[in-house]
Formats: sequence, C-alpha cells, structure tokens
Amino acid sequence: MFSTYTNWKSEIHAPLCAPNQQLWLTVELALQTPWFLMTVSQTELIDNMEVTVFRRDIMTTKVADLERVAQQSSHQHIKFESAMIVIPACINGAGTWTMEPVAAVWVADEPDAPGAPVEICETYSGAKFVTTFGACSLENLTNQRLRYRFPVPKWEDLNSEKFL
Repeated sequence: MFSTYTNWKSEIHAPLCAPNQQLWLTVELALQTPWFLMTVSQTELIDNMEVTVFRRDIMTTKVADLERVAQQSSHQHIKFESAMIVIPACINGAGTWTMEPVAAVWVADEPDAPGAPVEICETYSGAKFVTTFGACSLENLTNQRLRYRFPVPKWEDLNSEKFL
C-alpha cells in the first residue's frame, strides 16, 4: 500500500496530466510488505507491423493485478513484459530491500484457516515469498498449488547466472 500527501504532488507536471491523473514526486510505503513493479508496453500497428510505442512501469501491491494484466495482454495493444517483486528486509533476510523477477504465483492453505488462500510468489531464482498480509510463514502453509506461471520475459540475460 502506498501513501501520498498533497505536498508531494507535482504541481509543475499538472498541465501534462489527463483529467483523472495526478503525478506524485514522492510516495510512502504504508506497510513493510512485498509490492510489485510491472512493466507493460503499448503497441500500435504501423505498416502492418506491431511496434512498441512506449513502456509503462506500474507499481501495485496486488499480485492479482499482475496476473490480470498478463492474462489479458495477449488480446490488447497493452503487452505484459515483466513483473518484479520488491521484498522488504524483514521478509527476505538480506538486511535491505531486494527486487527479483516474478516467475509464478502459488496458493496454499493456512493450517488454522482452511479455505482462505494465501498467495505466494516464486522468483526465477526459485525463492518463494508469502505476499498475503498477516499469513503464517511459508514453512507452515499446506497444500501449495500453482495458480499462474508468467510468460518468460525476453530479457537477454534471463538465463544468466543472476537468475539461476
């Protein structure tokens, strides 16, 4: 979840905004939970070729938003390119925030709350992170099942050592 304050709003850029749009110079993370950075591209047909016109980077706290865009993008001129999970130090154990590309979403059950699915994101390194706020630890979850596997990004270095 992201917090905004009116004094962080960009007044200089206001004339460039659409009627329902605002630009913010600064946002605050309201909770120490994972969030996501999704990249999409907008394409247009130019001389019967699909050409990328521009890319957008979108921040969200909901893994369901990533899945929805990835699943719908093959039917539109908005193409899902990639999703990164940004993981706080209190979850990743690295001592600082880290960011990794998301490969898949799993769901599992909490032993004390069956039927209330807990979301888990798997990265290309094979690490899994619980993204449902207030859920128990990964080790205590039961009945893990794959819900969605993201298309493999077209990064040149996806198979490089940093993603294996």
